[in-house]
Amino acid sequence: MKRLAAVYDGFLAVLAAASALAFGAVAFFIAYEVTVRWLGFRPPVWPVAVSEFTMLYATVLAAPWVMRQGSHIQVNSLAAVLPAPVRAALGRGLSFLGMAVCLVVAWYALRVTLTAQGLEIRSFEMPKWLVYAPLPVGFLLLAIEFARHMVAGTLFGGEEIEYFSRRQA
Repeated sequence: MKRLAAVYDGFLAVLAAASALAFGAVAFFIAYEVTVRWLGFRPPVWPVAVSEFTMLYATVLAAPWVMRQGSHIQVNSLAAVLPAPVRAALGRGLSFLGMAVCLVVAWYALRVTLTAQGLEIRSFEMPKWLVYAPLPVGFLLLAIEFARHMVAGTLFGGEEIEYFSRRQA
């Protein structure tokens, strides 16, 4: 089981690295387009569409890694002042809710992906199913991350939690 978890964590790290590279490419595309325009040339039309699709893919596929690292934004002021057992129970309940929502979104995204027909036409043609393809994958992976937090009771963490835990002790 630990081997499977290690492989899965490695997979999330690969997705995160690919997403980081993709965001770097988007920054390059935007700088390229602005520079070409500033030099008085007509910029190509493809960077806008490529940037839009890249941001969708990179965001959805990196989100599970961000959650795994605990680097997502949390408003944990209430959780920070709760006793540890109550905080863990609240975290498990919210993790279950998050997992359920992600599974519903993944299911509907899969249905949309499988039934999408035609082409998404911007500066180039792209099959519509390919536009939606990262959504079921990303939300399924997020559901898995919520399930991991639910089992471990680790949804709430960070400096605020540690600070209030030390003060209460």
